[in-house]
Amino acid sequence: MKPESDDFYQTDVQTVKSCIQDSGLDPGKVAVIAFDSKMAGIGTEDEDYNPVTRFDSWLDMRCRPNIECVDTNHGDLVIRLTGCPPTCNHGPKILWWKEEHLEAYKRITKFVTPSGYVAGKMVGLRGEDAFMNCTFIHAVLANETEARPL
Repeated sequence: MKPESDDFYQTDVQTVKSCIQDSGLDPGKVAVIAFDSKMAGIGTEDEDYNPVTRFDSWLDMRCRPNIECVDTNHGDLVIRLTGCPPTCNHGPKILWWKEEHLEAYKRITKFVTPSGYVAGKMVGLRGEDAFMNCTFIHAVLANETEARPL
């Protein structure tokens, strides 16, 4: 079974191709392509920028014990730093992968959102260069909103 991250990429490639063909636009005139996606789910990339696991949707609540652990032990700090309570976002999901699927976790170079995966694949990034859009970072539970300018 093919990971959804590749499905996201193939769908986006076909969509961009169709838009360019349907508009009659010269592909050489395209200067920028922007990507956006849901931010609460998370993908996993290895060093060669291949998906390690299937995309982990924010709807997947197997990380509930991790959410409760983060909330119990660090909930006030998380809210103060990020403005968001611990929920089914990236931090607890990363902990879940580490605790429940250690072998897969060891192969993960970076965690990414769908848009980050697609953008990185489009430009040929390696796993170490994968990125997460900073506007999504509060979903990781690692952003200090007080230190980030608006």
